[in-house]
Amino acid sequence: MGRSWGGGRGGGLGTPERRTEKRTAPGRPWRSPRMISSCALRFGGKFKMGVKDQGLVYLLTGGCGFLGGHLVKILLEKEPSLKELRVFDLNPDPQMEALSTGRVRVTLIPGDVTRSEEVAAAVAGADVVIHTAGLVDVWGRVPTERIFSVNVQGTQNVIDACVETGTRYLVYTSSMEVVGPNSKGDPFIRGNEDSSYEAVHKESYPISKSQAERMVLEANGRMVRGGLPLVTCALRPMGIYGEKHQLMLDLYHSSLLTGKRLFRLIPTTVEHGRVYVGNVAWMHLLAAREIQSQPQVLGGEVYYCYDASPYKSYEDFNMEIFGPCGIRMVGSRPLVPYFVLYLLATLNTLLQWLLRPLVAYAPLLNPYTLLVSHTPFTVCTDKAQRHFGYSPLYSWEESRSRCVAWLRKQMSETGGGGGAGGEAGLSRSWGSGVETPGCPGSAASGASVSPLGFQTRA
Repeated sequence: MGRSWGGGRGGGLGTPERRTEKRTAPGRPWRSPRMISSCALRFGGKFKMGVKDQGLVYLLTGGCGFLGGHLVKILLEKEPSLKELRVFDLNPDPQMEALSTGRVRVTLIPGDVTRSEEVAAAVAGADVVIHTAGLVDVWGRVPTERIFSVNVQGTQNVIDACVETGTRYLVYTSSMEVVGPNSKGDPFIRGNEDSSYEAVHKESYPISKSQAERMVLEANGRMVRGGLPLVTCALRPMGIYGEKHQLMLDLYHSSLLTGKRLFRLIPTTVEHGRVYVGNVAWMHLLAAREIQSQPQVLGGEVYYCYDASPYKSYEDFNMEIFGPCGIRMVGSRPLVPYFVLYLLATLNTLLQWLLRPLVAYAPLLNPYTLLVSHTPFTVCTDKAQRHFGYSPLYSWEESRSRCVAWLRKQMSETGGGGGAGGEAGLSRSWGSGVETPGCPGSAASGASVSPLGFQTRA
């Protein structure tokens, strides 16, 4: 499905279809100057909306997932205007309520984004919504209808709830896969938010995220209850890595089966963007803060999430973290030819179709995951810095060190043993899973590990 910028509404539920559109510079949804000036007058000429003396209420959907958990932590630590943090999740973690402080109350709200009444009840009274909830599946484990129900209809429910209850600000966690890698395998090298790229998709996940992002951006300027405009923006993480990434731990455990060795299957020249989860959470915090004070700047805009993580192949990047833990990479070049991998991926797809009536067969290797792992995709942008002052909270060295320390701790707790050198449960939540670089010299992702050692974004 091609990404439409500034076009008509992408639609709701539906079956994925192959559509092609040329990606052009994103057009900002129309906003009436009269609308903005009237809002400014309400605040004595200052265009500063949503800031209350008594503190703000944030709603975080998917707050018990991988990114969501880090967002909860950073909001509690670094958002002084916060009064209440509502964590809306299909599988809430009871321990989160213990994070409440004297200043901020953490409220757990069990709920499903596909149920509009549950979403509306959670949104009511919130000043800002950060919508990270989403369903990631690129293996055929989940029916297509469910993917669209969660990612598309769930997002529409959040938008409608904001309109109905008068909540003014919405920050949406999108994905780099809204753009690419596309189904043609075209590289995207050092691109930015305005780069031309043919966003052609055939898989349910990227199509659903593309539709959802479009809906969020087109909702910008829509009047909410009370007569003021809704202000929206979308953040596109590259492949996320970081502590509590269960799938990174799974990849480590799989290496134990081969004597702490991983076998190279991807050329070192295929670079991908990666971004540390703490920096993704930090960018969400800043966007949620600044969208209130600078709605004319952030409204209707999209931003890639980036930091100083290096450009590298999925396998080489993973080794930056696994190497200090005693894992080694075998081979300086791919040990299996690409055409053999492609034949295996195609065979897996055929077996999945044949076995579907009998058993749920969802191999990690399929034509889509193979294509993504072998297609270069990196960004080079400073749009978030220019628009709302973002700069990475964690350096590459600190991000790497924190990941290594976490992985070593997990190894010691499970009896995996530690490695020499270096530095000192998959959530069923719809928010688990999700997603670099500004322009680090050279050489750099995600939410799910493939047999090729790469990860996909949420």
